[in-house]
Amino acid sequence: MLDFLETWWTWLTIAAIPGALNLSIALNELDKQCRSLPFFEPYKSIGFWFWVFVQIGFPSVCFWYDSDLTSQPTTYQKLVIQSLLFGLSFITIFNAEAKIGDQTYNIKERTYKVLVGFAYDWIAKKQTSKTARFWTEIEAKLNEQQNEQNFDAGLRYLSNYFIEDIALEDSIKASRAEQIKKATLAQDNLEKIAVIKSLLRTVHRKHLPEALYDFGCSDLCQKYFPNRSLKPLKQLYLGRDI
Repeated sequence: MLDFLETWWTWLTIAAIPGALNLSIALNELDKQCRSLPFFEPYKSIGFWFWVFVQIGFPSVCFWYDSDLTSQPTTYQKLVIQSLLFGLSFITIFNAEAKIGDQTYNIKERTYKVLVGFAYDWIAKKQTSKTARFWTEIEAKLNEQQNEQNFDAGLRYLSNYFIEDIALEDSIKASRAEQIKKATLAQDNLEKIAVIKSLLRTVHRKHLPEALYDFGCSDLCQKYFPNRSLKPLKQLYLGRDI
């Protein structure tokens, strides 16, 4: 094995460049898709590592055979430039959509959707049930709320949260602001809770406990996030009924 790596290390590294570029883009997509999974810990998930393998391996293998690296070419600088260009082209093409007649085809989905699908299946098997139970209990807790102060405080937090999230596009921020306004003005409690729940599902899992505290769900924070350090948050709420 060591002899193999010593022999092929240079070409394996160059071949991995398109995969690394693709992974950097795909990680952002995965984060958005798993945003509402509060218990998702990617580095502990087999599905995640298989997904990483596919994101790196697919473009890298394509470049390997396209550039015939099995012949061990020695034009290293040229190969590095070619691998960078190949990686950028791969990202551009595979994230594009092709329109044939009235039908629109997602190129990425038509190529390695099956492989990526296996990874998502693994993630779903670990996350779906517990996540569904979590959001069901959040909804029930919000339904129990009689303290309008909690709703107001929670909505203020969400308003500031989305304003300060520099990763959000202006159109998304505007949409979130409209949802918050809708929840604030809603007279029907069920309607208000439905909008709040929808907004909470868009909060990044790392920040979700803070948002839940503002909505008076401290007991569920302690139940589902026992390893999170919530002492600073508790101090913020001293003297307030949560």
